[in-house]
Amino acid sequence: MTLSTYLSSKPIAGSVRMTHMPCEATNRTLSLAGEVVDVLDEDPLLSRFVDESLSQYGVEVRMFTNAIEFVRSPRAHDASCLVLGNRCRTISSLEVQHHLTRSRTILPTICVVCPGDVRSAVDAMQAGAMQVLARPLHAEELIDAAISAATRARELRRREQEMAELVERYRSLTPRERQTMLLITAGMMNKQVGFELGISEITVKMHRSQLMRKMGATRLVELVRGVDALESIGKISDLPASRVRSGGGESFRLQHVALPG
Repeated sequence: MTLSTYLSSKPIAGSVRMTHMPCEATNRTLSLAGEVVDVLDEDPLLSRFVDESLSQYGVEVRMFTNAIEFVRSPRAHDASCLVLGNRCRTISSLEVQHHLTRSRTILPTICVVCPGDVRSAVDAMQAGAMQVLARPLHAEELIDAAISAATRARELRRREQEMAELVERYRSLTPRERQTMLLITAGMMNKQVGFELGISEITVKMHRSQLMRKMGATRLVELVRGVDALESIGKISDLPASRVRSGGGESFRLQHVALPG
């Protein structure tokens, strides 16, 4: 297969080929400039095609031909997306996807399959591919897919950073503040929390003020969202208090633990 095959374009309105207005090129440059795209395939033509299609918009294209070297490379974690071909002999492209999933690497993947290979396309999507493109590739499809992947990667990394900050804030809480946080986010009033924990209402208010400050929350609803986010990733399973759902409401079970001070 030659490079010209990769560079073939979709016919639009008969045989008329569309050209891009300067403003569209500018928008693409703004969307892609500074992004890093990795290409993994033993076929050098794929890497050359991706490079020629994206480098004009300020994208750095890094080329890999060995799948094992790629998955072991620490650089794989800083790319905006991966263009993954289906010509990898060391380990299969599907195994590469599974590795990225297991390692929780934020790397939106654009899989390239042979025309008519429905099984590979389905497997790629089930393994988490953001998009599947069939050979021969079209520049328009690749560019649009790269923009979508880069946008997705930025959003995922922003959320990951926010979650990491939230976890650090949670870790700064004392055991008593953690107990108090769980109870007040479940809807208990200060007096009820005090009764449940065996402390005065004034002490509850003090813990509440401290934990709100540490968690970076100015309103109760923000604290509730933070607790829900931490629970969703299993980061507060060590709380000495746990909510137990029963019927339409919630009851509470406090584990007997030694609390400092």
